Amino acid sequence: MKTIQILKEGLRDTYSKPFSFLITVIVAVIIFAFNILIYNYSIIATTFSWKLVLFLLGGVTASRGIVATAILTLISILTGVVVAQTVYILRRQREWNAGVGTSSIIASIIAPTCAPCALSLFGILGIGGFLTILPFKGAELSILAIIVLIGSVTYLSKKITTKICPVDTKKKIKKR
Repeated sequence: MKTIQILKEGLRDTYSKPFSFLITVIVAVIIFAFNILIYNYSIIATTFSWKLVLFLLGGVTASRGIVATAILTLISILTGVVVAQTVYILRRQREWNAGVGTSSIIASIIAPTCAPCALSLFGILGIGGFLTILPFKGAELSILAIIVLIGSVTYLSKKITTKICPVDTKKKIKKR
């Protein structure tokens, strides 16, 4: 119950700024579109047109199915939320002149990935055949990505709701 309260407070604080909504939407659209278009790279590379791109994006449910499209949409939105929360924390730290933890926050932008990203990583590592023995042929990775993204949103919400005092760098320390 406490975790849900922290999650609500973190999201409320993040989305108290309209800029966060914009970040979430832009990142979600980019992730969604990139995921759809990367599968059709060979078609786009040979016969590129904006009309083709729009048709590919519009026909996503016909080509991938409703469940896969819903999972991709959820992953895209959760990634947008993680990026919006990260930007919120970075802005707050900049306002407070606190540089501590900035590298870990920047790393959290890179951490959330979608299942197709993991699939390409498996291919690079030479373990792509592993996916053929999975009962849902790799769809498990999408569920894992959703769990990791929800964990990231919860973790960042805890960072947002943690009450700390801003560091006052203008005060001079008296020497004894």
